[in-house]
Amino acid sequence: MKHKRGTKLLSILLSFALMLSLVPGMSIPAQAAVELNANTKIWSEDSTVMDDLIISGGVTISANMKLEIPAGKTLTVNGGINAGEKTLTVNGGGALVVNGTNGSNGANKSWEEAGGAGGTGGNAFSGAIIVDGASVRLTGGSGGAGGNGGSGLITSHTNCPGGVGGNGGAGGGGLVGSITVKSGSATVVGGTGGNGGNGGQGYRRGSSGSYQNDGGNGGNGGTGGIGVTGNVEVTGGSAVVTGGNGGVGGSGGQSGDGHNPGTAGTNAASFSAAVTGTLTGKAEDSADNEDWTEVASGGTSTKQYVQVRSLHTHTFTYDEPAGDTITATCTNTASECPLTDHKATLKIAPSSSGGSTAEFAGDAKEFDLSGVTITYKQKTDATTWSDVEKTVVENAQSGFFEASAEVASGKTISVKYGFNAIHKGAATGGAQNCDFTVPAVATVGAAIEPTVTLDKGYE
Repeated sequence: MKHKRGTKLLSILLSFALMLSLVPGMSIPAQAAVELNANTKIWSEDSTVMDDLIISGGVTISANMKLEIPAGKTLTVNGGINAGEKTLTVNGGGALVVNGTNGSNGANKSWEEAGGAGGTGGNAFSGAIIVDGASVRLTGGSGGAGGNGGSGLITSHTNCPGGVGGNGGAGGGGLVGSITVKSGSATVVGGTGGNGGNGGQGYRRGSSGSYQNDGGNGGNGGTGGIGVTGNVEVTGGSAVVTGGNGGVGGSGGQSGDGHNPGTAGTNAASFSAAVTGTLTGKAEDSADNEDWTEVASGGTSTKQYVQVRSLHTHTFTYDEPAGDTITATCTNTASECPLTDHKATLKIAPSSSGGSTAEFAGDAKEFDLSGVTITYKQKTDATTWSDVEKTVVENAQSGFFEASAEVASGKTISVKYGFNAIHKGAATGGAQNCDFTVPAVATVGAAIEPTVTLDKGYE
C-alpha cells in the first residue's frame, strides 16, 4: 500500500508541473541585462547603461555578450577592451567610444646617455566586435615620445659626444581582430606614433680638437598604429578605418669643438595601413580613398584610409519640379540611406566648363540618369523658340538655348541660358560678329531670364 501511495503522489506532482508549464506567463523570464557602472572592469553577460558613463583602466570580456547603449547615451572606455577570442555585439542606438592607453614618454638622460625609448600605445579593442544599430569609435593609444639624449660629459681624458635621442613609441592598433557592421556606423583609427627624442649636445672644449665631441643622433619617430589588424565586413551602415600618423624624428645634437653634429632621426611613415585583412560584405569602397594614396614627406604606406558604406538603391518619389530643380525623397527602408533626411536635389544648369551645352548638377550622382537625355531648343526668330528639339548642341554655336530633361514620368526640369562663343570668358557678352547681345544682368554661359534682347530686335 505504501508503494502504491508513493507512486500515486509522484504522478500527481508530475501532472501539476506539466500544468504549470502550459499556463501563459508562467515561463521562466530571460535574464535581464546587467547595468554597468564605472567599476565594472570584467564583462561576462549581456549588459546595458542607463546614462552616459566613463570606465577607466580598461575592460576584459570573458564571454560572448551583447551591449545595449540607448540612443543619445555614450559609454566611454579608457584603457582599451580585451575580448580575447570572444565577441561583443553593440546595439541600442547609442555610442561606444574606446581609447587605447597612451605609451609612456622615454626618460630624458644626462651625460652622454641615450634617451629612453617611448612606450608603445595600447590597442583600443582586441577580439571580435559586431556593430548592429550603434555608433562605435575605436582609437589606438598614442606612442610615447622618445627621451632626449644627454649632453657630452665634462672630462679631460675622454671623448665627450652627446647622447642619442630615444626612439618614439609605436601607436597602438585601433582593432586587433575583426569587425562586422550590420547597421549603424564604425570608426577605427590607429594610434599616433611618438616623436623621437633629440640628440644630446657634444661638450665644447674650447680650442681643443683632441677629443671627439659629436652631437648625438636624434631618435626615430614611432610608427603609427594599424587601423584594423584583421578583417572588415560591412553588410549595412558604414565603416571608416584610418591608419595612425607616424611620429617625427628627433633633431641631432649640436657638435662640440667643430666636430660633427648629430643626424636627425628618421620620420616614420605618414600613415600606417588601414586594414591588413579582407574587406567583404554587401558594401562599396568610397571613391575618395584615392585622395589618400599619396602622402606628404615622411614616407608612404599602403592604403591607409578606407571608407565603406552599405550598398543602397534609392527608390525615389519626386516633388513637382521648380524650374531647373526637382527634389526627390528616397522611400527604400530595406537598407540604410546615406542621404540627409532621405532627400536629394537634382538641377539642370549650363555647362560648368563654359560650353554651350547643359549638365546635371546638385546631387546628380545619387540619381540613375543613364536613360535620361538632355534636349535643347534654340531661339530662332523674333517670338518663338525652335520647335526642333536637339540632343546635341555644337560647342562653338552662339545663341540662347533652353535645355530640358524628363527625369521621371511627367517630371521635367529646364533652364534657359545664353552662350557667346567669342566672349564666353568675359563677364558680359559683346555683339561683335554675333547675332545677339547678352543682357548686362546675365553672365555669359549662366542661366538667364526667358526674356532677352537680341541685336536684331528679337525678344
